[in-house]
Amino acid sequence: MRADRKLKERTTQPIYGPSFSEVLVSLLGNHVPRAASRLFPDLLWRRTDGTRTLYLTFDDGPDESTPALLDLLDRYEVPASFFLVGEQMRRWPAFVRAMRDAGHTVGQHTDTHANAWQTPADAIEAEMERATKTLEDLTGETVRWMRPPYGYFTNAMRRWCQQAGQRIAMWDVMPGDFLTSATSESVLEQTVSLARPGSIVVLHEGGHARRVTPPALALALPRLLADGYRFAAL
Repeated sequence: MRADRKLKERTTQPIYGPSFSEVLVSLLGNHVPRAASRLFPDLLWRRTDGTRTLYLTFDDGPDESTPALLDLLDRYEVPASFFLVGEQMRRWPAFVRAMRDAGHTVGQHTDTHANAWQTPADAIEAEMERATKTLEDLTGETVRWMRPPYGYFTNAMRRWCQQAGQRIAMWDVMPGDFLTSATSESVLEQTVSLARPGSIVVLHEGGHARRVTPPALALALPRLLADGYRFAAL
């Protein structure tokens, strides 16, 4: 009877593991890009120059939490790259200039975070043009980098970027900090365990990431630095 009771207790205990969305993001965000880089070499997925360099990138900003994030990067002397949404730039213009003044790279992320797979080509081009103009007006510098929202790029987008002198930056490490199920611990673990020399890590500003990403980075950055990695902006 006692053995049956113990077995029942074990089998009725809740089992915690990755959610379906976490598994899907891990597959699409980390493994698919490593294969897709061979099919789309004009896009930057990872830098392979043989050095232990990591490239932190942040999407969807600027955001009200941007100053705290910039302070964290400054504390560890880590440069990063920010892919900014036009409407957010116009809301927080001082934060865009603060990124530039701190030596970070800034690129455009369309004007309204548009899904290129659901938006006509001419509308996507207008999105990129407006975001580019906003960013150039704020920084006084030519925009050289673009990241498609959700990672959804199209041939029309690729052609526009080539003509505009912008390179599309993708990634090979996605810790999934935008998932509502993400925790600082999960973002920390994914960032540290998946990083490899030359990796481009995609993180986010705003939304759920505002709560989990800064504390995860506060632990991840000293660990990665101690492991011999250096950081650079694109």
